[in-house]
Amino acid sequence: LADKYGDDRRTRIIPADGDVADEDLIAREEVVVTITETGYANRTKSDLYRSQKRGGKGVQGAGLKQDDIVNHFFVCSTHDWILF
Repeated sequence: LADKYGDDRRTRIIPADGDVADEDLIAREEVVVTITETGYANRTKSDLYRSQKRGGKGVQGAGLKQDDIVNHFFVCSTHDWILF
């Protein structure tokens, strides 16, 4: 390639100083986490929810099994820890 193009490299390659953690590879997004009575957990991007005006009928947010209810509902980041 050097013979064909005849240019020196324009960018410098610098060795990295630190380690890359697995957490650094996860995109930072705002998500909604729901946990049900039977222990079912669901993570959904918050962008998929839309705001409603007064008197809105709503939409089904999680496909729940019969006789299952949502116990916990969190809005958090993909980098947050949830302890309960």
